[in-house]
Amino acid sequence: MKDKIAKVQEDCNSIQNITQQLKDVKKLENIRGLSQIIDQLDVKTEDAIGHLDQIEKSRKRRKSRRHRKHKHGDRKKSDSQEGDYEEIECEENVDKSMFEQTQGIPTFKNKFSGTVSHSSTMSAEGQRKSESPKLTSNKDNFDDEENKRSYRRHKTFTKEKKKKNKSGNLVKYKRETLPAFKTKTTINVFKILKDSIGKDLTKFCVPVYFNEPLSMLQRTCEIMRNEVTLNKAVDQKDSLLRLAYLAAFCIGQYHGTENRISKPSNPVLGETFEFKTKNWKFIAEQVSHHPPISAAHCKGKGYEIWVNTHLKSKFNGKNFEVKPLGSQKFMFKDTGDLFEFIQPNTTANNIVIGKLYIDHKGECILENKCNGERAVIKFCPLGMFTNKSKRGMIEGRIEDAYGNAIYELFGKWTEGISFKQVGESDDSGTLAWSPPELPPDCDQLYNFSKFALQLNVINDHLEKKIPPTDSRYRTDQRCLEEGDIETANGEKKRIEEKQRKWLKDMGYQESEYKARYFEKEDEESNSNGIVSYKYLKNYWEDRKQHNWDNMPNLFA
Repeated sequence: MKDKIAKVQEDCNSIQNITQQLKDVKKLENIRGLSQIIDQLDVKTEDAIGHLDQIEKSRKRRKSRRHRKHKHGDRKKSDSQEGDYEEIECEENVDKSMFEQTQGIPTFKNKFSGTVSHSSTMSAEGQRKSESPKLTSNKDNFDDEENKRSYRRHKTFTKEKKKKNKSGNLVKYKRETLPAFKTKTTINVFKILKDSIGKDLTKFCVPVYFNEPLSMLQRTCEIMRNEVTLNKAVDQKDSLLRLAYLAAFCIGQYHGTENRISKPSNPVLGETFEFKTKNWKFIAEQVSHHPPISAAHCKGKGYEIWVNTHLKSKFNGKNFEVKPLGSQKFMFKDTGDLFEFIQPNTTANNIVIGKLYIDHKGECILENKCNGERAVIKFCPLGMFTNKSKRGMIEGRIEDAYGNAIYELFGKWTEGISFKQVGESDDSGTLAWSPPELPPDCDQLYNFSKFALQLNVINDHLEKKIPPTDSRYRTDQRCLEEGDIETANGEKKRIEEKQRKWLKDMGYQESEYKARYFEKEDEESNSNGIVSYKYLKNYWEDRKQHNWDNMPNLFA
């Protein structure tokens, strides 16, 4: 900076000298000398202006850096053991306007989630309101300035490294938070739940503030956040060691659920969700609405996964009880072995009185259908008089085809899972799975993991590829994510009514609906009477060709 100022001073002195020469030449009426001096004056003046511009730009850069440092503070980037998920790609030069019109679809832009398809609410005259959704996080009602600064700091994302591809220069983003913290509401639980006692809650319409801003299809994808453990299972050559790591992968799915008390949104019939990384690609579809059944397929390096999510829930006046009627199937390509995992029951405790928490209980089986080897896993529930330090404990064993226990499983689904050979001490155990780090203030972010924060992100790059049935287009979830509960509740009702109208216009009942990418398997091929769907059609070929002509627009 000092060098640049010195150059400007030198230019000013030269201009003064040239000006004096100009006066002397003018007195002598030397036209030729006058022209030469004027040219010198123009050159020196341009040099001085250029140096002044450099000083001004340098000053603005320093001021901007100080402002960002003061506003956001220094952040430590912590490594996570979550799966290597795809960081959302956003255009580097983003339009600063908050709203734009793209192919007749209203889109909402913000810095948290790229470009968002967002259907505004309708007024009584049928006109769309153009104002942006309200953020009801009450940032102006915080008690002190530190909380206000904390709020602003959470409404940011981290810019990652750049990369080039066919579409040009792109910037990678990894979302670190939600547009707004979870909104606290004062509700009358007794008034809402008095009519639901003893009923199946899958048929009971609950207000949107009981939900989290993710659908069941997106929630199903969260099993892949433990991709690291699944890759360890793929690398094993011994079938029992592979079974041990796969059992740890299945148990690790429940990490973080103990305080995740909001339920995922029920997908509408025909709703889809995709997620793709460099190592695996996931596709899910809602294949039935009554009862609600989701089918999913994931293909990775060395494995394939089929998931059928079919839940039956009941409220007994004190607790919610959820019994999974679906299953998860894993197939490893090197051996062709097929594994099936039957999930434990889940209970939401202290619904009316006490601190609400989630627990899992019961014995579940992970079985190799090809050779009879299996893992027997017992989830130990937290009883009324049980020490809370024992929450999440599991007991398990890995059995060979003859029923002999070869390995023991131990640990907690809240902290980590290890295994050891039968008869050895716990100190000799091998750590198979450890929990990923949760984001800061996750209790105000619906207790989402870092992986879950990425599932509802949409931008220009994705909008050109995904179908109109994708869960990211759900306007009720988008409003809930942004803290606008009132609009979210109205959008939820609108989407449900639109689904009923769509079925009526198509001329068939829900029971007659046929899924686009999955097909129900024969009852003879289903074990234990579990309803199962198999992946039928190549979704990724349709995605490549953008073949969405026959897909209904469920949310606009």
